[in-house]
Amino acid sequence: LMSSEHWLVAHDFSPYSQAAASRAAETLNRFGGEMTLMHIHGDMNVRPEHSTGAETYEFEEGIRKNLEDVKSGLEARFPQTKINVETLFSQKPAEGIINEAQRVGATMIVVGTRGRTGLARVALGSVAESVVKNAKTPVLVTKLEEA
Repeated sequence: LMSSEHWLVAHDFSPYSQAAASRAAETLNRFGGEMTLMHIHGDMNVRPEHSTGAETYEFEEGIRKNLEDVKSGLEARFPQTKINVETLFSQKPAEGIINEAQRVGATMIVVGTRGRTGLARVALGSVAESVVKNAKTPVLVTKLEEA
């Protein structure tokens, strides 16, 4: 790995994506490079009361703050890793992940799964599968190691 590595980590606040983010940050901390933590939210997360500009902004800020907290936790453990935070609204999460990877010049896309018990959620399952099938960027699929 070269320090020109830039990994995009899709994060949905599940233990699986948290494990994926930790794995990515640990690897980049060792070999150099940066990562972008990204959360995509679609319509299913936006309740009717979020339909106005101000409420949507507040909702976005809430997500961003949660992602910043994840970032802080990772930076404390892996200080050599530069971490960016992105939130994106998309009704097609896989497409959003792939487009964002291209936009930031990612050299790797990282998604987390539950392992043999299936994917974290049906939504994440189909998203991860779609990313693997359609991304031109290499995709790293990490499992949550059972304790």
